[in-house]
Parts: sequence; structure tokens; C-alpha cells
Amino acid sequence: MDVRLAMMTLLSGEGTDETNADIIRNLDDVSDSDIISMIEIMKRFMIPVQIGDDSTIDMCGTGGDKLATFNISTAAAFVAAACGVSIAKHGNRSSSGGVGSVDILEMLGVDIYNMDAAGMLKEYNLCFLFAQRHHPAVRHVAGARRILDRRTIFNLLGPLCNPANVRCQLVGVSDDAMLHRIPRIMRGCGSTRIMSVTSENGMDELSVTSPGSICIYRNGSMTTSHIHARDLGVCESPLSDIIPDTRAESLEYFVKGISGSASDGIVNTTALNAAAGMVVAGTVDTIPEGFDAAINVIKSGKALDVLYGFVGKFGDVSVLEDMA
Repeated sequence: MDVRLAMMTLLSGEGTDETNADIIRNLDDVSDSDIISMIEIMKRFMIPVQIGDDSTIDMCGTGGDKLATFNISTAAAFVAAACGVSIAKHGNRSSSGGVGSVDILEMLGVDIYNMDAAGMLKEYNLCFLFAQRHHPAVRHVAGARRILDRRTIFNLLGPLCNPANVRCQLVGVSDDAMLHRIPRIMRGCGSTRIMSVTSENGMDELSVTSPGSICIYRNGSMTTSHIHARDLGVCESPLSDIIPDTRAESLEYFVKGISGSASDGIVNTTALNAAAGMVVAGTVDTIPEGFDAAINVIKSGKALDVLYGFVGKFGDVSVLEDMA
């Protein structure tokens, strides 16, 4: 199958839901070079945004772990931003009943359709790019994806097509097979630093609830390593610590993970993923070094200051009252 032609057909709106579903089925097993080609076509249909610089990063997961943890990557992004990392976070609403980055923003009163990305990034080192706004052509495959009712190649392509065209990215995967593929693919797309992470318990992020695996491409080479809570000088926490029961509790975990008033499992998992982002940005060399920096900005209140400032300017700060 000519994957370029397939993507052009899917994103142009030429096909029916049924024919699109057939095409997507045939894209289940594709090579790295095929995925690079599909990313190139998807970016042709993308509405880009000119913000950030070569050090700006994205932090996101590809989903699929079905564990319904609190929104770790968004909390970690605020902490990393407080540590000086420039982040253009590409995200969407959750499609699985959980809470995505856009869900969090909406719960905080942010108008996701009129976000000033450049202003956000300049003032807070962090902005959010709503996937539906920047990838309008993907609506043409919505019906086909509903027919298939499972994960498809678009669950991978979306997180790899940042509208700011960042060259540095932290990508979480729930499938071990993708751990080494992501850096290879993104290197082929021109990325300079790319880290993929997964946890033994199936999370598409790092956490202190389970040992994690890391594959990073930087300085022209790719290396693999492992991380455990003990490497950070903290105790392992139970997975249940980071799984909220309700959407309201998910927001509470998010806020308290940033303020430091949550359980150790929530705070340390937030700091760990912020640390991974710092390594990708090049502000620290190792995750333990970044973890210490993240814990410091959490304990000092600097991370919470970024959250309050951001929500105060772009959302409804009253939502945060009595929560932090």
C-alpha cells in the first residue's frame, strides 16, 4: 500500500467511513519509514503555529494503558515550566473516559478555542495546542475510527505531529515494542532530542509505582536505560495512589501534585515526569538530577505559582481555591 496516497485519501475527505475504515485497517502494520511518510502528509494538513525555539519541547503520551491515572503529563509540564523548560504541549480531550490535557484546561475555566499560545509560552514557559484546532482534517476519519472501535495508527500519529514542530519531545508509550521505534521515527523526522518511556505496569508514562524503561536519542546516538523509585531516593508507591475515582478527584490530584500536598506517589510521579522533560530539554543531564530540581520547585511553591498565574490569566482561579 502507498501510505502517502492512503493518508491523502483519508485526510482529504474523499472516502466514505467504510472505505476509510478499510484503509486504516491496512495501516496497522507499517514500517518506520512508512510512519515517517504518514507524519509528513499529516503535517501538510496541519495548521502550524510559529512559537518557541529549538529548545522548546512537547510532553505527551500515546495512551492505551487503560489505567485511568490522573493527568500526569500536564501536571509534570507545569512543574517543568517552573524549572525553566519551554513547553508547547499538544493535547486533546480524553476519548476513553479519563481526563486529557484539554479536559483539565476546561475544568480550570480556560477557553480552549481561543488560547493565546504565544502569550502563554512567553509568560509561563508553557502553552497548550488543542489537537482538534490544529488538525481539522482528522475529523474526516472520525467515523471510520468509530466503526473500528479500537486504537489505530492515528493514536500514534497525533502525538508525533506537534503543531509547533518542536524538535525535542518526551513521548510515553504503553507498548514495549514502540519504546525503541519512537526515537528512530522522530529522528527520521528531524528531531534532535527524543525520549520514549514506558513502565512495567503498562503505563505510558514513568511513575514511582513501577520500574520504568527509557530510550533516548540525543547527541547523535540512542541509549536505553531503566529507572526505579530507589534511584530517586524515594519509596515505591502503590498504583492505586495515582488513580482517581472521579473527574473531580482527577483535578484534585493534578493540582495537589503541583502544590506538593498530595500523596508521595502523586507528587513523586509528577516530579519524575517533569525530570524526564528536563532531560529532553537539555536543562539537566540525568533524571535523578531533574527529579531533585522538580521536587525543589514543588516544595518552594514555584510550581504552584506558575499554575495560579496561568489559570488566573487564562481561566478561572476560583476553581483552585481550597484545593491546593
